[in-house]
Amino acid sequence: MRILFIQLPLSHHSSGYINANVEYAPSAISGFIKANFPGHYCETLPNVLSAHCSDEVIVKYIISLSFDIVCFTSYLWNIERNLRIAALIKEKKKSLKIIFGGPEISEGSIVFKENYPFIDTFVSGEGEWFFKEYFTGRADYSRKFNSSELYIQPSDMLTEPEFIIEPLSSRLLNIMPDGSVFMELTRGCPYRCSYCYYSKNFSTVRDIPFEKLINVLRNPWCINEIYLLCPAFDRSAGFREKLTELKNLNHGTNLHTEIRTDRINRDTAQLMYDAGFKR
Repeated sequence: MRILFIQLPLSHHSSGYINANVEYAPSAISGFIKANFPGHYCETLPNVLSAHCSDEVIVKYIISLSFDIVCFTSYLWNIERNLRIAALIKEKKKSLKIIFGGPEISEGSIVFKENYPFIDTFVSGEGEWFFKEYFTGRADYSRKFNSSELYIQPSDMLTEPEFIIEPLSSRLLNIMPDGSVFMELTRGCPYRCSYCYYSKNFSTVRDIPFEKLINVLRNPWCINEIYLLCPAFDRSAGFREKLTELKNLNHGTNLHTEIRTDRINRDTAQLMYDAGFKR
């Protein structure tokens, strides 16, 4: 089975926003499929197409190749364009299965306010969980929604950390033109901020082994900055010990993370800076 992943950038904006479209989700899910279901082939829409080409050119590329499934990673900023392109694809090739997943496939989204018959499946939850269910032929967690199928991941069936493929350390993730890249260290957040959906997506906090970051920093290729996808890095276990290990590594790569500043004193701030955190 041939699967194409599409993650479109924020449209009609500066090149900085377009270049910031790090295709992390397609890379992580592709890595999971490759590791667990090697009989399937995964590809991500080439960046030059997603960043610079029209809807019609993207559709022409998709139709010209023999994909079985097209998966759209849906965010607030690309959901409307995803819908337009998906409709064009289905118009030209009805046999292509179209799947919509990502953070925007959740309660309150516009995709749940109308019927979109050109979308075969909506996925509310982790891509790893969905493809494990899908490839093993289980339909226990699917139901009909209008003319589509809807999978909703149960809160007690989150992907175990050992099955999460971190794509940067696995060399499956492209680095941006400015040398920046993402790296996921945590899924979930201990805080419950009303303006943020992150903790609502994942009810528990799961840590990806910190050693993966250390290994990347020992062999940084052409990376200038790593944005750590970790919404509360200061709450991670062994926080100061991790900072000390990063400092002693003397790696020279800029790091970017998120913390609660009311928990940081002067000494910790200096240790963070010495460990490589510049933003």
